[in-house]
Amino acid sequence: MSSQSGFDLDLHVDLTNHLLMLDWDVHHGNGIQNAFESSKNVLYISIHRWDQGRFYPGGPAAGPTKVGVVEGEGYNINIGWNGRGPFGDEEYFAAFDSVVMPAARAFDPDLVFVSAGFDAAAGDPLGGCMVSPHGYGQMLHMLTSLASGRVILALEGGYNLASISTSMLSCASVMLGEVPPLNKKERKPSEDGRRAIMQTLEAHSKLDNSFSRSWVASSPLATMRDFAAAVAAMAGSESDEEDDIDPFSVRVRPPQQQPRQPPSSSSTSPAAAQSRGGNSRSTAPQVLEDARFVTDVVEPSPYYIRDNIRRPPSKDDGRPQCDAPCDECSRIKDPSLMDFHRMGLSNWVCLKCYSVYCCLERREGKRIVMEGHAKDHADKTQHNIALCLQNFMVYDFKLKSYLEAFRDPDLRPILNTFHMDKFNQPVPEAHLTREY
Repeated sequence: MSSQSGFDLDLHVDLTNHLLMLDWDVHHGNGIQNAFESSKNVLYISIHRWDQGRFYPGGPAAGPTKVGVVEGEGYNINIGWNGRGPFGDEEYFAAFDSVVMPAARAFDPDLVFVSAGFDAAAGDPLGGCMVSPHGYGQMLHMLTSLASGRVILALEGGYNLASISTSMLSCASVMLGEVPPLNKKERKPSEDGRRAIMQTLEAHSKLDNSFSRSWVASSPLATMRDFAAAVAAMAGSESDEEDDIDPFSVRVRPPQQQPRQPPSSSSTSPAAAQSRGGNSRSTAPQVLEDARFVTDVVEPSPYYIRDNIRRPPSKDDGRPQCDAPCDECSRIKDPSLMDFHRMGLSNWVCLKCYSVYCCLERREGKRIVMEGHAKDHADKTQHNIALCLQNFMVYDFKLKSYLEAFRDPDLRPILNTFHMDKFNQPVPEAHLTREY
């Protein structure tokens, strides 16, 4: 994407125009941030899991204090989730209501580009978030109030095909003109979610430029002048009781800015995906407001699985945690650090003896080659099945193949145990569908 090539729309958009890039992929877009952090014509907003720099791609670049540099100061907005959340529709709606839409309206973009990774969806094994298909549709619908409805939706990551499919269907329906129903308030955003939003507001409230002052002042949380004190006061403040004056009350509204008249269809490039705001009717399929997935695991585990696994021990009896180092070399102490992923390494737990070893996965054409201490351990002990502590994939070193662990009745309880340790929730049912 460059100022030379621009975009093949009816309006030639380059970096002299205002471009909003909204990134809801669960991973921070560090490459986009680096490319545009000094530009005031590109507003980059990322909502992602951060975990204080321990979630891929790692480091401080994804933190809320990274606000852009030089002329671009204030035009880089990071909302990074930390802790166990949960991080679902309520947290994302609160982020849109308090940060994304106030900043976007103040910026007044000519084009909206959505980095639409669906790895924050409910059912994704890597992100640990719980955004529903309806949640994605509602967020996209709010964005269609901007830029005369000029919205490009670029599909990115996602590690559960069922979650990707239903989420993309919801977004495609919005792009075709469907208006998603407003959500009903079910709970307040989690304390971890509220804290992340307040930290972003705190960082941008300190900036001395008209853009930052304008959008922060228009946020529903602008009454909290001392954001740092508000963050500090949140500890232990979570309550399930209704509070009509709580500024974090979940309130997803129709777009406050009415969409401007969209350009003529005769001048629109076929390559451009445009959305139309308002209440226009279309032939798009109706998206279910609350998608459900069917669990139909009926077959017993094959013998080669049953003979190579055992029930995980309790934490008191030494069950390894998801950030456990390799028992052999201890050189990889945190499986979410950036250099760890760049090397293609990950830590794996043996499902027979529950020791932890590092492993390097590489590909030779279509063939997967596994190397490292996990492979050495399997060859030595004939403990052939291991679970990746990063993405919960299960590999059989004897068969040299990944196993469909999410649908296996003996492996699934083990996955639930480690998923609970990492995300404080069991494996979502979306993993268990056969509609891959």
